[in-house]
Amino acid sequence: MEDRGQAGSEIKVAMVTGHHEYDVVDFQQLLRGIPGIDFYPQHMEDFVLDSEQARKQYDVIAFYNYQQETPAEGQDELGMRMKVALSRRS
Repeated sequence: MEDRGQAGSEIKVAMVTGHHEYDVVDFQQLLRGIPGIDFYPQHMEDFVLDSEQARKQYDVIAFYNYQQETPAEGQDELGMRMKVALSRRS
């Protein structure tokens, strides 16, 4: 992992959201106010449907969502893709 002390080397965080309401503007302002961290808020489905290569750009995946089922529990294609996308980290 690169040295996070250098300018422009913020920690890249995928902030995965979904399945509940929240104040988008205030939430993004809160995230932008945290020094040394570069947040990318995105809905769970958008994160899952992105390529594996795109997901690898993040150092951290953080969740601000309210999923009611465990990914893949419903056995639909999106649920299976969620399980795969969230379980692969290298």
